[in-house]
Amino acid sequence: MASKGRDFLWYGERHSYIRGEMPAAEAHSWEYTSYPLLAATLTVNGGQRLEVLGEGSRWAADWICFSWVDDEDQTNWTWLPRSDVRKVTDSEWDIHVFNRMPPALQAHRWERCPPGFIPA
Repeated sequence: MASKGRDFLWYGERHSYIRGEMPAAEAHSWEYTSYPLLAATLTVNGGQRLEVLGEGSRWAADWICFSWVDDEDQTNWTWLPRSDVRKVTDSEWDIHVFNRMPPALQAHRWERCPPGFIPA
């Protein structure tokens, strides 16, 4: 079962997705401070596929509850099949954080060590 479409802004582009509901299987939670960093492939705008970085909070059998914060600082979430979710490397996450940070803060945050493979 899925609810009505929801909009979010990701890297300056507006997308719409259908929020998946929790599966019938028993759900388990990761510890609050230990949510895994993940990349999920969402079906947006009625059929396009979009990779979004965020974190997992719960899992059930072959499903993961995935959440992400969009460009408007809104938290979005959906249940996805495990096959649509993967762990991200520290480098991928650093690059994601760098690209979403205001330019004035990038130099301060990454002053000594640029994220991932972004050249200094």
